[in-house]
Amino acid sequence: MVSFHMVATPQYVSIPPSVEKDVLRRQDETFDSVMHPSWPLRQQDCSGGEESRLVGLRLLEQIPAYAVSLIVHVAVLLACSAIYLTVDFEPPELVATTIVDDLDELDEELLLQDLTQELDAWRVDPDAPVTTNAITVAETATSRQIQEKQLTPLVEDEVPPEPVSFGDEDVDLTEIIEGVQGAVVQTEGDVGSVDRITMEIVHRLREKKLVVAWLMDASESLRTRREQVISRFERVYKELDELAEDHEDRLLTSITAFGQQSVVMTDEPTADRKVIQQAVQEIPLDESGVENVFTAIRAAALDHRGLARKGYEVMIVLLTDECGNDFEMLEDALQQVKHNKMPVFVMGPMAPFGRHEVKVPWTDPETKEVHYLPVERGPESIRFEYPTLPSWNEALRDTALSSGFGSYGLAHITRESGGIYFLHQDRNLSDAGIDFSTMLDYSPDYVSTTEYMTLIRQNPARQAVLAATDASRTASWEQPRTKFLASGIQFDIRDDQDTLMKIAKFLDDGIEELRSAEEARGHEDSQRWRAHYDLLMGRLLANRARLNNTIPLLNEMYTKPKVCRDGTTNAWELVGLKGSALRDEPKKDSETADSETAVEASGNEQTQPLTDQDQGDVVAARVYLQRVEAEHPGTPWSTLARLELDAAVDFKWQEAFIVPPAGEKLPWDKKPWKELSNKQKEAKRKFERFQQEKTKRVEKKEEQAREVEAGEKKKTRIPKL
Repeated sequence: MVSFHMVATPQYVSIPPSVEKDVLRRQDETFDSVMHPSWPLRQQDCSGGEESRLVGLRLLEQIPAYAVSLIVHVAVLLACSAIYLTVDFEPPELVATTIVDDLDELDEELLLQDLTQELDAWRVDPDAPVTTNAITVAETATSRQIQEKQLTPLVEDEVPPEPVSFGDEDVDLTEIIEGVQGAVVQTEGDVGSVDRITMEIVHRLREKKLVVAWLMDASESLRTRREQVISRFERVYKELDELAEDHEDRLLTSITAFGQQSVVMTDEPTADRKVIQQAVQEIPLDESGVENVFTAIRAAALDHRGLARKGYEVMIVLLTDECGNDFEMLEDALQQVKHNKMPVFVMGPMAPFGRHEVKVPWTDPETKEVHYLPVERGPESIRFEYPTLPSWNEALRDTALSSGFGSYGLAHITRESGGIYFLHQDRNLSDAGIDFSTMLDYSPDYVSTTEYMTLIRQNPARQAVLAATDASRTASWEQPRTKFLASGIQFDIRDDQDTLMKIAKFLDDGIEELRSAEEARGHEDSQRWRAHYDLLMGRLLANRARLNNTIPLLNEMYTKPKVCRDGTTNAWELVGLKGSALRDEPKKDSETADSETAVEASGNEQTQPLTDQDQGDVVAARVYLQRVEAEHPGTPWSTLARLELDAAVDFKWQEAFIVPPAGEKLPWDKKPWKELSNKQKEAKRKFERFQQEKTKRVEKKEEQAREVEAGEKKKTRIPKL
């Protein structure tokens, strides 16, 4: 338990007028009672006679007035110093303090609330000042997790509704960033990141002159974020001007735009706020789709070496939404910023878990058609550590999860240079079920390539995981098909045989590789790698069982194709059987018999009996995946394990509808309108509306193409993000 002794000091407390009058009245009463001439006589009268009273009076008259005043004030101060408040509570990792405007609000509940607010998950008031008289900050205490792992997200579900405000003159900003450098933090968007960076600027200005070198991604995908940063620049730099008043050369700023090439927007670092804002607003759009971010960092470090030698501290602040296309320049850039002692602060993307690219929506301004374009944002580790797996479930196949970390290269250079990585949450990534504070124990290995490979060679379990990852990325198989047009279904099944054979070999090889390293997995100390191993083994076993369960159904359909009976369908789809999910425990013999009887009576679906190998795969897969859920809650591994456990292992054929190739008859085209059922008529109407909308889009594109050809209109270009 920790005791905090808070001593009231008048220079830190603002007293309301009503309270002030009451305090002054009491001070006047106290002063009168202390200085009243009859007070010593009354005290002496309790123990002596008239003579003692006269002696007391004579002694009082002989003491100078200033001495009496001094004695009284010393007594009052001693009395005040004895007044303190003790609060016992568990020590929080991150502590915030608040200046109270009303003494009546200083109760225990408010005090506990203020002392347990946490850093870097605060909400942003875009109209609130960020420097000088009201800096939005939070004070940090020593954190075991930050000491052990510098690169960690600091995000809490519960955050104060308003930022905590402090007076600049009352806060020692050296305490603000203690233990935070090299960390990953998440603020409320780019506005929050700019404000947090401003705090770093203020802190450094207190000790030395400063140059802030802004590097801004000039790509199309960052246009909106650049505008948000610009909107905050005016307020921030106005307040920084006031802070550096009478010291024009104390805070200098440079602006550089980068893409395939870097363009310096300021002739030289400047203190002119208008020049800075204009430089940002005039950043040219880079249409190459290439972001050479590490080349830009290296160039900035070299360009600002001269100012560093003149006594300036140089902060490099990077705004980007990609991981960079010049990863080979990482070590050179890192060497330059470390040699010149230039911390790098990154307002960068959240890396997807185990992926390199994320698809982001882009809307055509003319047709309003939405295109999903690839953007490079990962992975979160020095190399891919998790494979792409075959899947019969769309949720497992298409889900892109947040990794909880920034892209490896940018996070590494931030950590090594002593900067901060501000995570920009990506709406195109799912963070459902992921607790970012839990991810503290799952940090990637931020080491050199040589050190990384040394760590891999020390444990065969890691080698097995990476072998499966490499195999999946060089594999020529495609995802298994689950939907087939009824016409020509035999040909499609025959064509898929090669893919299924490749998938089977990949699954068998991966399981064998991992099983050979099972003992080494037991000696693995890393939470991250234990989660990698267990999740991968569970998913490989589950998918082998799924593959083996679909093969008899495909053979049956190939030998004797089924005919669609619904009247509105033209395809067959493999769908999961109800009750065959991995999470469903095997039924007892009596329950199985009752179930089979019920199925025979109702004609409903029933799972096919599994072979011994498939049954063993299902049981083992369940063990591995449930262990991931139990031991790694709040992580991407747990989310994927949950999806696997909830997905079916066995399948059945179900009628479906696919838009057929041009010229092929639809089910409702085989009969006259009057002979169609109501269901067929409704299906026909819906499909006709679909075709009409499709025709309109095609005609609009053709019209735009004719206008472009005639020179009346510029061709809409899909940008490279």
